[in-house]
Amino acid sequence: MALVKLKEISQDTWIHSGGGPSRDGVCYYMCNFIESNLGIWNKPDTFQNAVNLAKNFAAGTAMMNYARTQNLKKAPQTLNYQNLGANALAENRIYRAWLQVVNRKNPPTNTSANHEIIIVTGTGNSVAYFEPNFGFFQASNDGMNNTQALEFLINQQYTQFNPDLSVRGFGYLNVRGIAESLPKSFKSL
Repeated sequence: MALVKLKEISQDTWIHSGGGPSRDGVCYYMCNFIESNLGIWNKPDTFQNAVNLAKNFAAGTAMMNYARTQNLKKAPQTLNYQNLGANALAENRIYRAWLQVVNRKNPPTNTSANHEIIIVTGTGNSVAYFEPNFGFFQASNDGMNNTQALEFLINQQYTQFNPDLSVRGFGYLNVRGIAESLPKSFKSL
C-alpha cells in the first residue's frame, strides 16, 4: 500500500484564516483552477510531468482567488458523474470525481456528493490526485486497480484525519487525455 504525498495543501488555510470564500463549492472551483489554462494539470502531457508539477505547485493563493471569484459568481457546476464500480480509470486521462464525506456516527440519508477531487492517470495503475482538503498525492495499492486504490486511500486519509469520517458514493467524469487542453469539464466565466 502506497500513498505518496507530493505536496501538502489545505483549503482550510484560506477558508478559516484571512476571510476566504465560503466553503460551499470551493473544492469544485479549486479543481477548476487545477484543470484550467492557469493550472498545472491543464495539459500535463505525461503522467510523470503531472507528478512533478504537483510536487512543485506554488499557486495556492492564485488558486483560491480563482475559486473565490467563481464561488461569488455562483459559477455552474458539472453534475454528470458516473459510478465506475470496480472498473479501472482509463490510462493517460484527466478525471474529475465527486464523493460524499460523511460522519460515520450520523450518516445522512441522502447520497448527494459534497466534495470534489481531480485525478490524472498514467499507465497501468498509476494515479495522482488533488484532494482540496489534503493536497496532491500519488496512490497505488497492491492487488487493486487505480480506482480501487484511489477510493481506498482517500477513505483512509479521512479516517486518519478524523476517525468519525468516511467517504462514499464516488462518481467520475472522464474529462480528456493528458496531452490535450480541451475540452474543459466546466464552463468558463
